[in-house]
Amino acid sequence: MKKNIFLVCYGAGHINLIEPIVDKLILNENYNVKLLALTTAYNKVKNKYTKDVLKNIKDYLFLFDENLDEILKNGLKIFEDNYNASSGLSKLEVLFYIGLSLTEEINKTSYDTAYSNYQEKGRKSFLPVDTIGKILEHENTDLLISTTSPRFEKASLLASKKRNIKSIQILDLFDDDINKPIADYTIVMNEKVKNNLLEKGFKSNQVLIFGQPAIERSVNSIFGMDENLILDKVKLDRKKKVLVYLSQPPLKFNKIDNSYSRVDYKEINPHIFKMLHSMTNEYNVLFRLHPNEDITDYEESFTQYPDIRYTNNELNLFEVICIGDIIVTPYSTVAIEAVSSNKKVFTYKPDYNEFYPISFFKELPFIYSNSFNELRDNLRNKKIINELNSSIEFLTFNFAEKLEKFINSI
Repeated sequence: MKKNIFLVCYGAGHINLIEPIVDKLILNENYNVKLLALTTAYNKVKNKYTKDVLKNIKDYLFLFDENLDEILKNGLKIFEDNYNASSGLSKLEVLFYIGLSLTEEINKTSYDTAYSNYQEKGRKSFLPVDTIGKILEHENTDLLISTTSPRFEKASLLASKKRNIKSIQILDLFDDDINKPIADYTIVMNEKVKNNLLEKGFKSNQVLIFGQPAIERSVNSIFGMDENLILDKVKLDRKKKVLVYLSQPPLKFNKIDNSYSRVDYKEINPHIFKMLHSMTNEYNVLFRLHPNEDITDYEESFTQYPDIRYTNNELNLFEVICIGDIIVTPYSTVAIEAVSSNKKVFTYKPDYNEFYPISFFKELPFIYSNSFNELRDNLRNKKIINELNSSIEFLTFNFAEKLEKFINSI
């Protein structure tokens, strides 16, 4: 008899984690695989999988026929807050999705309490355990696989536990947002993350070091590139090594509540560009903007320092990582892809920040600096650079194969 595997995924980011898993599992004749792709996750893969595999929340409307009027009525109350026409989501999908969650909260407490909680916390107040539980029962689920989003994905893990359905949770990066085991098994990218979970009370046999499929796919793309062809294309000085700066929107982080605020580019750009300019005698210095940044915020600095090369218009992200000998970034998670590609990665805390948000980036194999000046000194320190062991295994590979083998064993 086939094993019914049900995957739940929320948003355009987490679908990159789940997609390689679905690609692998649907090839196994012993599995009946279904993916509930919520919100923008659905749009990213709607043309890839058959309707037997890919499910939208609207596909389960019939399960809630008895309360459908109430669900849609409640959804309308908060529809304007949650509908974005540019998202590509249909109005019915959004209405049903938020209506389900609000209705369940009303049934658990009261209308006044549920609506008050929503006004205070937004959708963070939702945890539709009973809703997703009904879907899991309908699909006769034997195994649930999900990631770490705090609403539908977390609810699916809790619902599976209530129904004695085996469950696997995949951490997208680190363990910052998980304090106790929810799933039967938790998958992490490396030994460091596992050890942190063990300190929080997880059992060793419940934490599996399989890697991270989205990062693995990125790294394999980088490994598959021809570095010499890229270098020829951009015509760099082959006598110099390549230093790549990966920017981030400048943010000031609040340690107390994990909030952040924007910092004016005029405050930070002079420090960054002056530091990078000081490296141009030794390196070809390449600069890549984050997708959420605008070149107009940097034009004055690029004009002042023409030896720092803007690359967004000629190289993609993987290409700049491929040719980079040294990667510098304040706190971009692209640092993980770079260090997993055996690059020497320097992270740092800008001077305007008192708090650095990613503790993992302060430890080897990353070289962390506490200020602009320390970063400059570390980049000039040949001993640090030469002794940095870029072969430290930060990411375990062959995720999908390991997961499939494990599923066969449980």
